[in-house]
Amino acid sequence: MTDSQRRQFLVGVGGLGAATLAGCSGILGDGSGNSGGSIPAYADWVPATVRTENWEYGVSAVDVDRFKRELPAARSSRFRSDVSSFAQALGVEESRFDTVVQIEEAEQPTHTIITGSFDVDAIQSRLESSFENEAYRGYRVLGIRLAISQDAIVSSTSFEDVIDAKEGVVDRIYERPNAWSDALRDAGTATLSSVSRHSGEPYQLLATAITSPDGDALDVVGHAHFPDAEAANTYSAEVGPAMEEHGEDVGPLEIRTVQTNGAVVRVEARATSYDF
Repeated sequence: MTDSQRRQFLVGVGGLGAATLAGCSGILGDGSGNSGGSIPAYADWVPATVRTENWEYGVSAVDVDRFKRELPAARSSRFRSDVSSFAQALGVEESRFDTVVQIEEAEQPTHTIITGSFDVDAIQSRLESSFENEAYRGYRVLGIRLAISQDAIVSSTSFEDVIDAKEGVVDRIYERPNAWSDALRDAGTATLSSVSRHSGEPYQLLATAITSPDGDALDVVGHAHFPDAEAANTYSAEVGPAMEEHGEDVGPLEIRTVQTNGAVVRVEARATSYDF
């Protein structure tokens, strides 16, 4: 691997998963999520100190195996290409990748975590890295933004923050009083899951869960979390007329149901037009 290729890999790994979020941008903007359950494992990577106020913020997780099994190759080529490229750069089989987690933080570079099963020595040799003696909490540190363990690859200029959260050294975002614990339960562990903020929207958090059980259209189930029940009811009342006006088609989505439960609006929809 040339110096140029190594630099490209170390910088580019931070973008793995971006194609997924970009492909879902129209869907995420309409509100989605999953039925409440336990806190998903990927949430352990999100420290409580991330800056989440007054901006667009998100944590997303892609189950790589389910994604490749459920979504047609012709409509998911970008993400598949990214996974293949990074697997080749690392010198590992694609089957080693379990989940791609991406954390976007205000005014900070994106944190990207790839969980799976990895041979740290083999990867370091593949990257021809000379950072032999640097380590952080059991992770081998390669350069200024890459830390690798047998279970995860962390790409971030502040990888210490997400590793500290994963190891339980600092509080995770769902361990402090806020709406994140409920939203993360709603997002769950779907093929594609996310919790995000969107400036200018009335809801505080938007939990999204996307699956494709029939291998074609996307089933989108979501929960928009509002400050109170009054705000949720107002939003729901505005969505109903919009569904009638557009024949229940809103952008790329066919809205199936809209339900309000306290301060949460639950939306079920189906998307037949998408490209990852």
